[in-house]
Amino acid sequence: MKIALGLLVCMFGFAMGLDGDCRVPSVCGDQQGWTDLSAIISKKELQIAVLEEKVIELENRMEATGCVVGKGIKYRGIVAMTESGKACQRWDKQAPHEHSRTKANYPNSGLNANFCRNPDGEARPWCYTMDSEERWEYCEIPIC
Repeated sequence: MKIALGLLVCMFGFAMGLDGDCRVPSVCGDQQGWTDLSAIISKKELQIAVLEEKVIELENRMEATGCVVGKGIKYRGIVAMTESGKACQRWDKQAPHEHSRTKANYPNSGLNANFCRNPDGEARPWCYTMDSEERWEYCEIPIC
């Protein structure tokens, strides 16, 4: 526990651009003394980890506001029309198209209302259409 807390303090200091003491009491067996955490994790590795977290946070924020990153699996915008202009079918309805893409089957996919989503890893967000002749289509959503 002491090493974990010390590591967090050390990481925070590096993330904030501070060079600090990264030693914590040794807790291995009968050994006495200190463990230097800076020997375990380099400053560059910590900076990279912080940057990776910030990139993930930024991608999540962008997809929540209406643009697509990658395949758009995390997209949670409100576009509800296909690229050809067809209205999207609600995910909780089985007409005009029956389907298995439901909140129960894909609980973390944001299958709300009739918004375009990508619950199954297609190339980009899509929806079932309200056109009985056209089962589904991709949606036109800007790329972030």
